[in-house]
Amino acid sequence: MKLAFAFLLIVFLAFSGYHLTFRRFRMPFYARPFSITGSEFLFLGLLLGPWFLNILDREAQKELFFLHAFLLGWIGLIFGFQFELAKLRRFPRGYVFAAITEGTLSFVLIFGVIQLTACLFPGAGNVVHMGDALVLGAVGACTAQTGIALVASGHGPKFGKLVLLLRCISSIGPLVPLVSFGLFFSFGKVSAANLWWLSEVGNGFIILLGSCLGLVLLLAFFLKEPRQESELILLLLSTVTLGSGLSSVLGMSPLFFTFLLGLFLVNMSREKERLYQILITVEKPAYVLLLVLLGANWRLYSIWVPVLAVAYCVYRGIVKVGAGAIATRIAGTAGERLPGLSGLGLLHQGGLSLAMLLDFQRGFSSSGTSWVVSLVLIGVLLNDIMGLFLTERLLRNATP
Repeated sequence: MKLAFAFLLIVFLAFSGYHLTFRRFRMPFYARPFSITGSEFLFLGLLLGPWFLNILDREAQKELFFLHAFLLGWIGLIFGFQFELAKLRRFPRGYVFAAITEGTLSFVLIFGVIQLTACLFPGAGNVVHMGDALVLGAVGACTAQTGIALVASGHGPKFGKLVLLLRCISSIGPLVPLVSFGLFFSFGKVSAANLWWLSEVGNGFIILLGSCLGLVLLLAFFLKEPRQESELILLLLSTVTLGSGLSSVLGMSPLFFTFLLGLFLVNMSREKERLYQILITVEKPAYVLLLVLLGANWRLYSIWVPVLAVAYCVYRGIVKVGAGAIATRIAGTAGERLPGLSGLGLLHQGGLSLAMLLDFQRGFSSSGTSWVVSLVLIGVLLNDIMGLFLTERLLRNATP
């Protein structure tokens, strides 16, 4: 009974609560980041979790494992649909290269410094493992589109080139971090002590791609003829359920598996536009549900967690600004006048980073995992506050 109540409650919150977010209500200046990004649902999840009302306790969350997998599958499919080759060609080539460079550089710098710190200080190495550092780097490299879109909407079309670059980076930049995370999740548990570990990784990679291609061919066969919208909805629900379930059984990341599925599907199906419209309709409720589930697992085991979260947030901001400056220089080779501090508009982390965090939590359950989740959630709140203000200042001071 408690499980059914918890399930109905969080689904109700997801499909009703998002109507109160992502809007420009007249609220105090300090409250605006929470009112338009949905960060308040993190605190709602914390309230429902074991520390307070205990509705989403540990047992309930274990039983809701299927909901986690389905949610991650839906988000992965949405992200995969962003990589339609025909639409990517519409971006200037320099913008695409700049976006991939910014995401890769941010990931490498954050992951590398955290891993180096863990190696130099033995005490830190006992807490921060390579997988934790990789996840911190992957989620730190991501940029949300929501904050950019909300702020840019109030500044008119004169900042079109700058906003186009920021949106290109937020859409394409997380590609390398997500692929790195997905490969680590899927094959990171293979022991290097085994002499045949390379063979195991190779076989797993073949199974991963083979499963995706098999599902895509099945879907392509079904979509050879035009389908009604109800049939497409049923098709997407079945695809996400089958893809996330299959990846969970294989010990792989549902987020990464369905990303590959969406990547193949969007470039092979003639119904891609209708499918994407159905997917995007549930994007905001899925984001709210993601925040609630993560908030329920928020832990503060030590006073050092907020301190380290502030340090992580500051370092991530420095990296994003620096990588953004390099990306701006790459994109500006065609003669566009873009501000060198465009990285100030890349601080929002967004749904993909939170989805990777939830995927990491469900796949690697340990005290270190809880530590990483708590650190990142505090960082997300700080980035939502700073990102909104700094993006507004960037667009206000930019030279059109």
